[in-house]
Amino acid sequence: MSKQKSMHKPPQRPRGFLGGLIVSLLGLGVLFLGMAAQGPDLDMKFVREIPSKLSPERLEYNISSTTRWPQWFYSVANVKVLNPQSPSEQAYTITEGSRLSFQMDPGKGLHKKFELIAKVIKYVPGKVLSLEVEGDSTHRLSSIFEKITWTIHLVPNPNGKELGTLIRGEASAKTRHWRSRLLGRIAERVVMNQIFYPNLIKLAELRQPFSADSPLEQDRNSLWK
Repeated sequence: MSKQKSMHKPPQRPRGFLGGLIVSLLGLGVLFLGMAAQGPDLDMKFVREIPSKLSPERLEYNISSTTRWPQWFYSVANVKVLNPQSPSEQAYTITEGSRLSFQMDPGKGLHKKFELIAKVIKYVPGKVLSLEVEGDSTHRLSSIFEKITWTIHLVPNPNGKELGTLIRGEASAKTRHWRSRLLGRIAERVVMNQIFYPNLIKLAELRQPFSADSPLEQDRNSLWK
C-alpha cells in the first residue's frame, strides 16, 4: 500500500527552480529600471483644475501681491521681488519680468531651508500668472530638472449666472538627470505634483486679502473667524 502511494507522488521541482526564477525577475526589473534611467530626457506636464466660489477679481487679491503667497504656496515663508520696476515700487508688486526670491521652509529645521529664484514670464491680472524657476540654492530641483514652469489660469464660471472661477494649474519640466528620468517614466504625475508648489485648493478658498505675516492681517484675522 505504501509503495502504491509513493508511486503516485507528483514530481517535485528542483530546489533551485524558485530561487532561479526570483533572480531572473530581479534581473529583468534591474534591466528595465536601467533602460528607463538611461533613456532620453522627458518633457513632463501636469494639469490640475480646482473650482472656486470666488470671482477672478476676488482671487486676484491674493495673486497680485507676494505678501499673500505664503498662504497659498507649499512651504513658502516669504516672497520678495528682486528687481522692482522703480525705486518707489514696493518689493511685493509683481509685473512681467519680475524676478522673485522664495524663502522656502519645509518646517524640518534650519538645514532644510533654501532659496528658490523664479521669474514672472507672463502676468495678466485676473487671468493668468506664469512663473519659470531659474534655480534653487541647494540645487535640489535645478540639478535634476530644467525649464520648470508654473502657470495659473483663472477662468470665469462659463455659466455666467453664478459667481465662481475654475482655477487651472499647469506645470511643465524637462528632466536632466537619471533620477528624474527614472521617476518620470514610472510616476510622472506624482513627480510633477511634488514640484508644483502653488496650492490651488488653498487659493480657491482663501478670502483674506492680506498677508498672514503682517501686523495688519493679525489684527484683521478675528473678523474672518
